[in-house]
Amino acid sequence: MAIGAITVLEKSSADGPFHVDLLSFAADGAYPTGGTAAFQAAVRTALAKGAVELVAVVPQDCGGYTVCYDKANDKLKVYYNDYDAVADGPDIQVPNATNLAAVTFVVMAISK
Repeated sequence: MAIGAITVLEKSSADGPFHVDLLSFAADGAYPTGGTAAFQAAVRTALAKGAVELVAVVPQDCGGYTVCYDKANDKLKVYYNDYDAVADGPDIQVPNATNLAAVTFVVMAISK
């Protein structure tokens, strides 16, 4: 599956080299190992800016998940924390085929 349609909550009005836009979308209904592909194209469509180059995303409210943009592979990666009583460690990538469609992600997209 894929992420839901992106809603632009706040569109950058800056004239500088970088733009910061606030976006909202439903997460992937069958998250694939390694991340949701073609995220830049989805952002371009939402912003109606064909030539935008996505540089990074900064998670805002992502339902307790941490997201990051893998620019080299054009994938949105999703991580979670495992705070068990035995051993706490770094964030863990969400398992393959996890249904996250009920989770709304709000992120700042930084583009140029």
